[in-house]
Amino acid sequence: FNSFLSYFTDGTTFTWTPAASLDDPTNPNPNAFPYVTTVYTVTATNDTCTNTATVTVFVNPAPKANAGPDVSYCIGDSTQLSGSGGVSCAWSPIDNLSDPNICDPWVTSDTSITYVLTVTDALGCTDTDT
Repeated sequence: FNSFLSYFTDGTTFTWTPAASLDDPTNPNPNAFPYVTTVYTVTATNDTCTNTATVTVFVNPAPKANAGPDVSYCIGDSTQLSGSGGVSCAWSPIDNLSDPNICDPWVTSDTSITYVLTVTDALGCTDTDT
């Protein structure tokens, strides 16, 4: 959270609930670290008044990278990898790949290589698979 309850600036004490995923539940603008979508309630009090408000912090599911099945092929041949799970893909190492920044690059190699796929979703969250 950051300054979204600015109309409570006259409060002298603040209490946020639930407090478990907040860095300081008595701060007027705490940082929240929820693992699931959470509705927070703040109560602001000064010498004569108390006011309460709520805000919902939405937690989106993380992407799930899928590097596809393990593949085997003969020396001199090539095969296509089949990654998925995000809006963008990046393979590493980049050795022997037609394009390491697409989800389905071609690979040609004379040795065994384990590739790691990193996918990124529209919100910038990432996941990996081998």
